[in-house]
Amino acid sequence: MKTGNFTLIAFLLILLCGELSAQPLPKQHHKSVYGNGYYVGASDYDYQLFTKGITGSATSKYDKAKLIYSWICKNIVYDTTSNLRSADKCYDAKRAVCQGYCELFYRMAESIGIECTLVYGKSKVRNSSGYEDHAWIYAKTEHGNILIDPTWGAGTVVSGRFVSSANPDEWFDVNPKWMILTHLPDRGRNTMLGVDVSENTFKTFPYCTPLYEKLGFSPDTIINKSLKGVALSFPQFLSNTNLSGVEFVSIPKTATLSTKEKYTFCINHPNGVEIIIKNGKTTYTQKDFTKVGNSHTINIKPTERGELTVFIVTKTNFFAAERPILTYTVE
Repeated sequence: MKTGNFTLIAFLLILLCGELSAQPLPKQHHKSVYGNGYYVGASDYDYQLFTKGITGSATSKYDKAKLIYSWICKNIVYDTTSNLRSADKCYDAKRAVCQGYCELFYRMAESIGIECTLVYGKSKVRNSSGYEDHAWIYAKTEHGNILIDPTWGAGTVVSGRFVSSANPDEWFDVNPKWMILTHLPDRGRNTMLGVDVSENTFKTFPYCTPLYEKLGFSPDTIINKSLKGVALSFPQFLSNTNLSGVEFVSIPKTATLSTKEKYTFCINHPNGVEIIIKNGKTTYTQKDFTKVGNSHTINIKPTERGELTVFIVTKTNFFAAERPILTYTVE
């Protein structure tokens, strides 16, 4: 379903959006919207001219929705005071909670003829069994109906501080089967799965986001095994690390490795990027991998209990940046 080949002009408009957003918007009152199970607060701004400036030469509703989403992810930070909930306040302050993110998306989208609704429900909390109230977007495009979460696409809050996402596209046009692993709508039809999912069923799903597909995980397999009562564990995926073109062809898919077993890591990466793996005092560098084209393979038997971590290393003429992407527990 993902298409969207944006023109250079459209991307340049996103780069210039900081200047655009500094301008006050024309005044035009819009009443509150009471939809089928959702609510959008009143607005006193006319978002049309501003939104047309952002969407540029994009012709499809899908591409326009993607550009609106990208602008919001780049320019709006999460409001840790939990006070800013309307589109206008979100636009003015450049921060909001999920309601504000979604209301701003709604007002911008509807100003240029994109039909969408707010979806209310529960979302899972990373490293916790709890939930929190949440809102996201259900939009209609010529490529079909799509699910969007501009709040999670923008980033996350870590220790009370907002951290921008390194992979914002993760939460645009989300496969409904990935979405249901972390987002449970109050109204079942908004799952886009054709069936309702109960809260009890939702509880059985592990916290697992769309980027796990990059590691070779399938939402169908995760859902089916969860429904059968199979306890699933995953390596810790540090999803806020930019993948830099890295593809994980084959890796161990459990959270825990053993010093008695050997494991295969097969990873594709482009020139200018390297993979290193550390286990205690042992470091496996690029020269330890077998290379075929862009594919790099290594068989590792962990030697020390504790952790085994996979790092992405990006190199330039001046420095090398080493960033952790996967961590396993070794027993």
